[in-house]
Amino acid sequence: MLRSPDVATGLVEPGTAAYDELVDLWVRVNDAGGAVGFEPGAPRAQVAASLDRRLADCAEGRAELVRLVEPTIASWDDPSAYGPVLGFGFVDLPQPRNIAHRTRLYAVMVDPQRRGRNLGRLLLGSLHACAREHGREIVDLGYRGGTGLGDFYATCGYVETGRIPGGLRLSTGDRDDVTMARRLDGHPLHG
Repeated sequence: MLRSPDVATGLVEPGTAAYDELVDLWVRVNDAGGAVGFEPGAPRAQVAASLDRRLADCAEGRAELVRLVEPTIASWDDPSAYGPVLGFGFVDLPQPRNIAHRTRLYAVMVDPQRRGRNLGRLLLGSLHACAREHGREIVDLGYRGGTGLGDFYATCGYVETGRIPGGLRLSTGDRDDVTMARRLDGHPLHG
């Protein structure tokens, strides 16, 4: 019997196998051309430092890590037992009252060798569920123009809310810095 990926949340400590797995996935996504904060070939230590900053936010309650993980036979009896990480992302949890109903998604990525298996949609749905659990009603995210991500996010209910043409300077040239958002209650963002 086939099972859908499981969702794991909670802290991941540096120096653990789970931590190394996150860094390794981030490096693979980055080296495959994924727009996840670095250009291809970024040193592993630089990626690990970025993960450390995100995990520090999680430890202080300012964000939550959501991992999409492969289930194993052991998962049937022990939900905390799972296989390789398939993707992950972070849900920002701003505290100021005037924006406490909103959230931003960061570093959303899936294993590049497993693309085309609906994992991006499953991960996004899991991130949305996490945001809802924290009382968030509106979610936004940013992406690097020229990657095709805008079309994907649009099929998931997102609308473009901002674009800075040439706002990202890369070694391969300037790219647009794009922001998209959606409501989590099923209502349209505009209207």
